[in-house]
Amino acid sequence: ELSDISALNRPGPMSAGLDDMYIDNKNNGYAPAKMPEAIAEILKSTYWTLVYQEQVMQLCQLAGFTLQEADNVRRAMGKKKHDILGKYKVQFVEGMVAASVSQDYAEKLWVTLAGDPDDPDNNGFADYCFNKSHSLAYSVLTYLCAYFKANYATEFFTALMTIRSQVMQPKLWAQKAPEFVNDAKQM
Repeated sequence: ELSDISALNRPGPMSAGLDDMYIDNKNNGYAPAKMPEAIAEILKSTYWTLVYQEQVMQLCQLAGFTLQEADNVRRAMGKKKHDILGKYKVQFVEGMVAASVSQDYAEKLWVTLAGDPDDPDNNGFADYCFNKSHSLAYSVLTYLCAYFKANYATEFFTALMTIRSQVMQPKLWAQKAPEFVNDAKQM
């Protein structure tokens, strides 16, 4: 779940409302009533919520895309190339309909994936989304940092301030250093 949370805490999933959907679905403990069974099967490990790029590829394959085409969609999402994504909309919707998904549901799913051209605030999942291995790596690092901060605060802050003092611009370091020192004192 740490990996899921890390992946959902990105502009794309948040603008598409997937963070709220994840919470609701987890609390409910079952797939949303209108979700087609084939889609529910793909998303069940993440509480029936789109979280990772790999799930996008599986959805595209359900819509009849070749593995190469599905990867092209994933790659376009990773690079935020909405113009390339737009070229796949008709193929996706028609493929989903052929896979027994209603046209309305398929079109809404595409908006969740690629964004809504009529709503500049909703760039969809594609705005900035993670693949699973990237998210897992972030989650492990986050967990370890939290553990060290909670259990070895002196060592944690010493390492943090040593590294940050070397890599931050001097002006930014001058602003951040007092914050780190205050945090360390409070702990």
